[in-house]
Amino acid sequence: MVVQPSVTGLPPPAEAVAPPPAAPELLWAERAAGVTGPLLVATENGRTPEGAVRLAEALARRHRVNLHVLASVQPTGSFVARLVSSLSGLRSDEFVPSISRTASRRDAKYLLTDLARADDPTRLSTAVRALRLARTSGKVVLAVPPTTEGLPRSALVCTDFTEAGTRAALAAAPLLADGGELTLAHIAPPLDHTEDPEWVRSWNLWATNELRHLADRLGRQERLRVYILLLRGNAESVVARSAPNFDLVALGAPAEDESPLRPGSSLLGAVLRHAATTVLLAPDPARNLQIDPVCPGPLPTAAGSSTR
Repeated sequence: MVVQPSVTGLPPPAEAVAPPPAAPELLWAERAAGVTGPLLVATENGRTPEGAVRLAEALARRHRVNLHVLASVQPTGSFVARLVSSLSGLRSDEFVPSISRTASRRDAKYLLTDLARADDPTRLSTAVRALRLARTSGKVVLAVPPTTEGLPRSALVCTDFTEAGTRAALAAAPLLADGGELTLAHIAPPLDHTEDPEWVRSWNLWATNELRHLADRLGRQERLRVYILLLRGNAESVVARSAPNFDLVALGAPAEDESPLRPGSSLLGAVLRHAATTVLLAPDPARNLQIDPVCPGPLPTAAGSSTR
């Protein structure tokens, strides 16, 4: 089924109908096409991305794709460090653009990086780095906590009906373990007393149909359980209540320059601040890379690699 993207975010005129049920609706869909690889794990500042490596290894084995691990080198005065930095092409102050260039040249399908625990003081810095990687590289980024052991069995995809939200759903489906469950959810703002009840019912119908269409686009392969769910409420409270029930939270990463990480700013900010599990960030597939095309530097050398 071909689905036209929603440009305005507002529903088309529709006849007023009853709102959808509060419980999620179960659909059967075909699992999206498998990961074609390669996968790229990137880390900096001496961090050990244990969870990211474990997840990448599980994905590489399952989909039989290559895995590359790249690590930045802290700039120090030693001759060995300067030599390694020169050979690798990675310096801490240019980590994001260097990794983005490497991901583009190697045609990486997913970028994996570490995400500090929600109670770790470095949480915001790792979240910002993951968001910058997604926006700069144009690749799907997986920000992975250190406790991650393997493939996720459940995923919550928060979609806003943009192409980035659609890409998040398509990228999340092939990551799930066999027998996994994927929930497509839209979180709408709370209603107030000025909302027209007839318009609200019409909007609920439109949004539910958009979620069903998105479920239809999940591709071909193994069957998996797909739920659609329409929610209303404050993004912070919804994330706090819902995210702990899933192994993966996926959403689109808009291209705005301002940071979404201040409290109360956006759903993206709430997920990046509070999600205790892996976060998938999918940028708009139509956007261009935001890296300097002049003097891109040498192709970084993988610190580790596994092949088919």
